[in-house]
Parts: sequence; structure tokens; C-alpha cells
Amino acid sequence: MSIDVTHQENFCVVKPDFVALDVRTAGDLRSLFNELTAKHQHIVLDLQQVSYMDSTGIATLYPIRSNMDSKGGTFRVTGLNERVRSLFQLVGADQMFEVFDNVDDAIKQPVTTP
Repeated sequence: MSIDVTHQENFCVVKPDFVALDVRTAGDLRSLFNELTAKHQHIVLDLQQVSYMDSTGIATLYPIRSNMDSKGGTFRVTGLNERVRSLFQLVGADQMFEVFDNVDDAIKQPVTTP
């Protein structure tokens, strides 16, 4: 398992190479985001490789968003497949996160400040 971190424009783009974001992999993502949120103002999480997410995986995302919100930053999620998108809708995460089809769309969207 690996997590690719790149930079596009003023965004840090995080792309986990996980098939599942669950209890086994969520800790790796959480640890990485603890570092990245301290260094970056705008982050995109590309979940294109993730075909399965459980409640632990989705619960990992809420503190990231909260942390970015508290510092006036941006946290966007992209690349949701049908199964993961359905989970987001079921638990209301699609209303809590800025969700885009792909990284390019997420980066093109202007950053708004509260």
C-alpha cells in the first residue's frame, strides 16, 4: 500500500493506492493527513483507486475536513466510484464534503474563503 502525494497549482493532491479505505488502511491515511494539514492550505483527496470504504474509512475524513476548515483551508474529494458515492450519500457525506468527479475539476473550482 502506498499513498502518492503531488502538487498541482496551489493544491496538495493525495492519491492512496488502496483498494479499500477501511480499518486496516485508515490509520495510514490519518497519519499522513496529520502532517499534510499542518503544511498545506488546500488538499484534494483522490479516491479513484478505492473501490470499497467502510465506516472507519469515512470517519477518517471528517477530522481532516474540520482541521482544514478551522485554518481557512480547502479539502476536496474526487474519484468516487458508484459504491463509495452511494455510501457518501447514505451517510450524508456528500453534503459535508466538496465532491468532484476528478482532480482537474476540483482544482479548477475557485477557492472560496468564509
